[in-house]
Amino acid sequence: MKKLPRAKKGICYIYGLVDPRSNKVRYVGVAASPYHRLYGHLHEHINNPELDTYKVRWIKKLIGLGTPPRMVILETLPREGWEVREKWWIAHYRHIHGNALTNSTEGGEGWNGMHHSEDTKKKCSEWQRGRKLTEEHRRNISLGLIGRPVSEQTREKRRVAMTGKKMPPGHGERVRKKALARYASMTVERKKELSDAVSSRMLKKDKRVGGSSKYLGVCWNSRNKSWQAGIRKPKSGNFSLGQYDTEAGAASAYNRAARELYGPGVTQNVIPGGEVDEPRRSRFGKKRGRTTSSEYLGVIKKGESRWEASVCFNAGKKHLGYFDTEKEAAQAYNDYVVKNSLDRPLNPL
Repeated sequence: MKKLPRAKKGICYIYGLVDPRSNKVRYVGVAASPYHRLYGHLHEHINNPELDTYKVRWIKKLIGLGTPPRMVILETLPREGWEVREKWWIAHYRHIHGNALTNSTEGGEGWNGMHHSEDTKKKCSEWQRGRKLTEEHRRNISLGLIGRPVSEQTREKRRVAMTGKKMPPGHGERVRKKALARYASMTVERKKELSDAVSSRMLKKDKRVGGSSKYLGVCWNSRNKSWQAGIRKPKSGNFSLGQYDTEAGAASAYNRAARELYGPGVTQNVIPGGEVDEPRRSRFGKKRGRTTSSEYLGVIKKGESRWEASVCFNAGKKHLGYFDTEKEAAQAYNDYVVKNSLDRPLNPL
């Protein structure tokens, strides 16, 4: 038996299930990985014992006879436009060859084109009523929905459904209390699991598929001839980390910001030779150096008699206040660095 192909990027396969007794195709389908799809067909009656379709009964009968169906690849094609070809193959075997296909539809739409009888709808409803999902199943559904993109069509449907709809008094407060109570009852492991899932989804959006850099959160700024670093901040979207002369410098800035925002266990760039501490450029393409208004780190002069102290992060800036003397501002900078255990050099006072 010829080895079945596995999943390949951008490729799908139209296949047929052949009855060994007659060597005729009895089912036509489409799959990204025929190898795994055949396994699903052969175990469908075990995984879903309540499922009772023409195809399931046929496969179950063949397995009982010791002659399971074999799969043949009919056509290999891009994942766009497979619907037309699946319809063609179903019509080819059903109407030209006269095969008794077990397909429930004419193809091209999966289960969406199948119209159940009222009796079947009633059976499905009774089967679903009162069914309880396991905790593992609920957790998998929850993690799968985190960060899932919503199409514009779905957004429009929700908008139309909610237009003019008035919520009962106190509805928002009840929802908020319920969510807080559910979060409070979660275990530490569950909270970490959700946090890691959100971090992973957020950081996946930073990687440019086929972009100008091999590193996460880095791209080439052709206008300023520099490497641009950026990251997605939770609940606030994209955040610029500045421009750098080297790609490694921008990737290092991304790593530092990722650790500050998502913790040390987050996915980071692997940079040959290790991270570099490269100064970022100004918006006009010049390197940023230390300010000439003060000899101390984190201190700049404001006006004629005030000094501002601040600590700059890759993901933002923390203002520490204004002081009458330069040394007071420098001391405030040192105190903040020590108190928060930051990896920053201190001012010599």
